[in-house]
Amino acid sequence: MHAAFGCPPPVAPPGAWVTHSAHHALIQCNATHSDELPVRWQLTCRGTSWHGHVGNCTGLASRLAAAAQESK
Repeated sequence: MHAAFGCPPPVAPPGAWVTHSAHHALIQCNATHSDELPVRWQLTCRGTSWHGHVGNCTGLASRLAAAAQESK
């Protein structure tokens, strides 16, 4: 019998993209095009599963626009 090692490719939530290597993954919302305030999460592969928190990108563009209007 063979043991499985490594994590499957992580799945990005709606409105996000993902890049990954064997041990780390980065998930970032599409609505954040600026490096000044990216909305992103980092995951670490432990054994055969990803560990870390992934938030919600749905509606982020409208929330960012509303926050920008309030700060003017």
